[in-house]
Amino acid sequence: MVSCFTQRLVFSTNLHPSTVELVRDMLRCVWMQDSAILRIVLPFLHSASAKFHHPTDVCFMDVMPVSPTMCRWPRMIGRQAFEHPATAIYSRVIKRAAALRQIAEYTRENNLVTPQGLPKTSGGGLLAKQSQQVQQTENGSIGHNITPGLMTAERAAAALQASVIFLQAAVNAVFDVNTSVLPTGFEPRLRRSGDSVQLPGLRQRLEKKEGLFRMYMMGKRVNYACRSVISPDPNLRVFEVGVPLFIAHKLTFPEPVTAENISKLRKLVKAGPDVYPGAKLVQMADGSKQIIPPGNSETAFTRRLAISKRLAVPHPELHGGMPMVVHRHLEDGDFLVMNRQPTLHKPSMQAHRVRTIRAPGAKTLRLHYAICKAYNADFDGDEMNGHFPQTYQAKAEMAHLAAVPYQYLTPKDGSPLGGLIQDHVIATVKLTIRDCFFDEDEYLDLVYNGLYASVAEDGCVPDAILLPPAILKPNRLWTGKQVVSTLLMNIVPVGLPQLNACLEGRRTKVELWAGAPFAIARVLSDVDLVIVGGYVASGLLDKAHIGSASGGLVHCFYEAYGPYAASQLLSGISRVADRFLKITSFSMSLADIMLSEKADKDRRRRFKVGSRVLLHAHGMGGQHELSSKLRLCYATRHPRGSCVLCTTEATTFVFQKIYDSVEGSRNVPNKGMQTLGLCAFADAFGLTADTLTEENVKHLYRMAHFAPKTDEVLGGKMAALDCAVKDRIKHSQDAVCDAAIPSGLYIPFPANALQLMVHVGAKGGIVNAQQMSVALGQIELEGRRVPLMLSGRSLPSFPPYDVRPRAGGMCTHRFLTSMPAQELFFHSMAGRDGLIDTACKTSRSGYLQRSLIKHLEGVILPITLDRRGRFRSLRRGAHHMSICTK
Repeated sequence: MVSCFTQRLVFSTNLHPSTVELVRDMLRCVWMQDSAILRIVLPFLHSASAKFHHPTDVCFMDVMPVSPTMCRWPRMIGRQAFEHPATAIYSRVIKRAAALRQIAEYTRENNLVTPQGLPKTSGGGLLAKQSQQVQQTENGSIGHNITPGLMTAERAAAALQASVIFLQAAVNAVFDVNTSVLPTGFEPRLRRSGDSVQLPGLRQRLEKKEGLFRMYMMGKRVNYACRSVISPDPNLRVFEVGVPLFIAHKLTFPEPVTAENISKLRKLVKAGPDVYPGAKLVQMADGSKQIIPPGNSETAFTRRLAISKRLAVPHPELHGGMPMVVHRHLEDGDFLVMNRQPTLHKPSMQAHRVRTIRAPGAKTLRLHYAICKAYNADFDGDEMNGHFPQTYQAKAEMAHLAAVPYQYLTPKDGSPLGGLIQDHVIATVKLTIRDCFFDEDEYLDLVYNGLYASVAEDGCVPDAILLPPAILKPNRLWTGKQVVSTLLMNIVPVGLPQLNACLEGRRTKVELWAGAPFAIARVLSDVDLVIVGGYVASGLLDKAHIGSASGGLVHCFYEAYGPYAASQLLSGISRVADRFLKITSFSMSLADIMLSEKADKDRRRRFKVGSRVLLHAHGMGGQHELSSKLRLCYATRHPRGSCVLCTTEATTFVFQKIYDSVEGSRNVPNKGMQTLGLCAFADAFGLTADTLTEENVKHLYRMAHFAPKTDEVLGGKMAALDCAVKDRIKHSQDAVCDAAIPSGLYIPFPANALQLMVHVGAKGGIVNAQQMSVALGQIELEGRRVPLMLSGRSLPSFPPYDVRPRAGGMCTHRFLTSMPAQELFFHSMAGRDGLIDTACKTSRSGYLQRSLIKHLEGVILPITLDRRGRFRSLRRGAHHMSICTK
C-alpha cells in the first residue's frame, strides 16, 4: 500500500494504481542517485538506511499492523453493545481487501485485463470514463457476487482500479481519516456501499482537546478546588476574592493544634461541619482520623464536645511529637489561587486573600474590576477555578510570591496589569476637577471609606492624617484633590517620605479643558498631575494615572513604596470613587450626542449631493451656465429614484470644471458624494475629463470587475478604486467630524457626559461618538469596500456599476436619527464580518500559542556560575535583570 504522499502522487498524475510498484522502483532509483540530498531533506531516511537496503521502502506498507483486542473493547450504549471504531475500520479494510482479491481472481481467470491492469479491448482513455463506469458497476466490485454476463473488459479494469482506491482509502483511515478522501466521482459509490460514515483514525483519537492525551492523561482532577461563575464586587479589595458560603463549607485546611490556636480549634470542632465556621475532620497524633458528626441532635453535639476536649498541644514524648490536626473550613484571611483558562502567562494564576460572602443566595466567585486585565476576564459568564493549597509552606509562597500585589507588572515588558476602569475613572475625574467641593461630613465620609478599604486591619481604621479646609468662609469646604491627598498621605508606609511627583497628562487634551490653544493653555491647565509632599496641588486622576498605564500615579506608588502600597492605593481610590458616585451619580442623555442647529445644518450641507453646494464649495464663476448644465446632469434618474451617471456632455463639463479648479477636489470637504466618486474613479483608472463619460465609466468598471488578477492592465483596478475612494472619503469625513465634534455639540465639554467618558479614557472612543452624532462612515469588509455582485450592484437598490461612494458602503447617516435600509444592511454586514473574524483569530492564535509553549517546555534556564563563582541564572535579560524589578 502506498503512503499518503504516494497516494497524492498517483491521483495528481493520473497513474494507474497498479503502478505503485513502479513508483517504488522510481524512488529506489532516486535514492541510488541522490541519497546525500534525500538524507538532508528527509532525515528519517538517514536512520532508515541502517536497516533497509532501500530506505525509501519505508513509504510503502505490505502488511498493516493491528492493535490488540484488549485495546478495542466494545462500547455499551444503554443495553446494546457496539464495536469499537478501530474495529470497524479494520473490518472495512478486510472487506475491501477481500473484494479486491475476488475481482483480481475473476479478471485473471477470464483473462480480461493485461498484467498492467488495462482492459485488452481498450488501450487508453480509461481514467476519463472511470467515474461513470464505477457507478455502473454492480456490487461485485466491492466483494459481492459478480454477474459474468455484465462484466466486460473495461468494466473489469474499472472495478479493479476502484477497489484498489477504496482499499487505499480504508488503510489511510486507520491512521488519519482526513487523508482517506476519495477522488471526485467515487463518493456516490461509497454512499451506496454503506461505508460513508467517517470513523476516527489514530490521529483523531490522539490529537486536540478530545484526544487521549489531553482528555485522560494531561488534565487531572484535583481535590481542594472549586469552580464557579465570576461576578464583580467593588466592595472587595483589589487582592481579595469573595467566596460564597457553600464553597467555604466544602473546602478545608489542615491546621495543626498549638498552644496559640487550641481554643479556636475547639470552638470549630464543637460547631461541626454544618455550621460555618466549623470543622469536618480531626486527625489524631497517631495518624487515625475521626469524622466530626454532623447534625443538631444531642448525641451529635455530645460526640463533638468529646472530640474537642481530646484536642491537646503536641508533646515531644508522645507519637514523636506529631501534632493533632483539625481540618477546618475555609475562612477569611486564607489564600486561594485563582486561575482562568487559558493560562497564557504567569499572572493567569494569582493568590487572592479570601473574604467569605455570607449572603444565603450567593453562588458566584467575586472579584474586583482592577485585576480583570491579568486574567483577560469579563463578567459575561466567565468561569474561574480556585485552588486551596494544604500546607503552610504553600501559604507562605502565596503570600510573598504569588499574591496579587506582586503580579502588578507583567513579565513580558514590565508594564502594569492592574488598574481601575470605567465608572471609577469617571468618578475620579469628577472628584478631582477644580470646582468640586465638600463640607466636613462629606469629606470625612469619603476619607473614611478610602482608608477602610486601604489601610484598615480587622475592621479598625488607624489614626489618620487629616487636612485643613481649602475654603474657610462663608463655609468650611474641602476639595476633591484634598480627599485624594489625605488618602495618599495615610497609605505611605511609616518612616518613608511623602510622594513628590510631576506627571504630565497624556490622556486628556489641554485645549479641551482650557478652551485655548495649547501654548497658552498649558501654563494654567489642570491636566498635569503635580504632587508635593503627598498633597495633590494640581491635576486630574484620569485613566493614565489610575489605569493600567506606565508612568501613572499607581505605578509611581509601586516603584516608591512597594507592591502592597500600590494595591492599597487602588483599593482606596476604588472605594472613594464608589462612595462619590452615590453622592453625585453620573448618566448621559440624548442631549449629549446632539449637535447644535448650526452644526447640524453644516453637517447635512457637507454630505449633500447637489449643484449649489458644489459650486459654492469650489467658488466657480458662471453660475447660470453651470446650473443649466447641472440640471441636465441630474435630470437623468433611475426608476427607483437614485441618481445614475449623467449624460456625456454634462458629466464631462462638470468634471472638467471641478478637476481643473481643485486638484482632484482632495482639499475641498464640501464636495458632493457623486463628484467624489467620479474623481476617485478618474484617479484609479487614469482618466481625464474628456474620457470620463457614462459609457466609458461603465465599460471600464465592468471590465475591471471581471478581470483576472493576472491581467496587467485591469487586474488591480478594483483595489486601486477602493483605495482612491477611501482616501477621499477619509479627508471629507474627517473635515465634517472635526467641524462638528466637539465644538458643534449641543452640550459642550466637559459638561457633555459622552465626551467626558471618551477623552478621559473611561469608555468608548472618538469614532463611537462620531457614529452617533455625525455619520457611520465607510463600511469595510476585510479591508475592502462592499464587493459587487455578478450584476455589478452592491445591493439591488443601486444601479449597476454605480461610482457613488454610497453604493460602495459609505454611510452618511448616524445612529441618532436612524439609518435607511441600505446603510443598515451594510452596517450589519460589517458587524457579522467582525464577529466571524474575531472568532477565527481567537481559535487559531490560541492553538498556535499553545503549540509553541508546548514545544518550549523542555527549554530551561540552567544554574550556572560566573567567573567569580556567583549564580547568574536567578536574573534574566542582557544585563541579568528581572523585567519586573528593574
